[in-house]
Amino acid sequence: MKLLLEEAWYRQVKRWWSVSLAALVLSACSHRTDNAPCPTAEPRDPPACRTDAEPYPRVLVAGAEVGAPVFGRIASLIRWRDGYLHRQQDAKVYLRSKLQPLDLVLVSSRGKATHRLLPGTFIHVAVYLGTEKELRTLGLWKDETVQAHADAIKAGDIFIEAVSEGVRLASADEVFNVDQAIVLRPTVASPKRKRALLRHFFSEIGTGFDFRFDAGDDERLFCAELANHVLANQDIPLREVYGRTAIVPDDIVASALEGRSRLRFAAYVSADREGWTAGNKADLKRDYFSTSAAANSGACS
Repeated sequence: MKLLLEEAWYRQVKRWWSVSLAALVLSACSHRTDNAPCPTAEPRDPPACRTDAEPYPRVLVAGAEVGAPVFGRIASLIRWRDGYLHRQQDAKVYLRSKLQPLDLVLVSSRGKATHRLLPGTFIHVAVYLGTEKELRTLGLWKDETVQAHADAIKAGDIFIEAVSEGVRLASADEVFNVDQAIVLRPTVASPKRKRALLRHFFSEIGTGFDFRFDAGDDERLFCAELANHVLANQDIPLREVYGRTAIVPDDIVASALEGRSRLRFAAYVSADREGWTAGNKADLKRDYFSTSAAANSGACS
């Protein structure tokens, strides 16, 4: 009975979310990575099928956006379980060994409500800024934009991400509390350019979260928008949805795999109940495109 009630609750929340936040099919970056109270049962995946990029009337979406911040924050708190990578210390050490400053980390976690309620495999993007040692090597540690966050960096907050609270620093444990992680590396011409981009990222800390998911307006930022806003010359794909410019994490992955952007594959890790595996680019292509095909093979008629 308890499980049936939880599944009914999940279906109802999904229905409310789908209507109230239809515009947010663009991404799911308003997640939190810390632990939060949650239902005790993980719901079954609903059938996935999408043949229309705009399944709801625009006027309905425009009206529903008023409640987007509230619904987004509520959904970001719901988690059925930690990510499978959470307890895999070897996997996190492996990922850390592959990272370089400015790398994009795209993640997937089926234990979060935001992943269940929104389509896509990879639903969040964080950017690796570097450790104190790496920032010193780049000659950036003494920069005032970095020194303002020196204590946090020393404590392990070495990533930047846009979540419901706004743009913030995050630790590896927070970012890697997921099931899958991909590392994509931007093409940067010189150390001087890399320093300028890192300064820009640090300067965005505290920027508000963009619950409209409009990449055409950088006054507030969502996760993928933060990456594109700073790394503007990496050919990150854009699309038009509900009258705004959208950036979808899955599109970023696909464009990198197909050579349509300046982002290059650097690492891929996937975990389940049994353990974790590190894959190469071919493994990621196989897993990603097979998952995408399955997600789009629902009862579409």
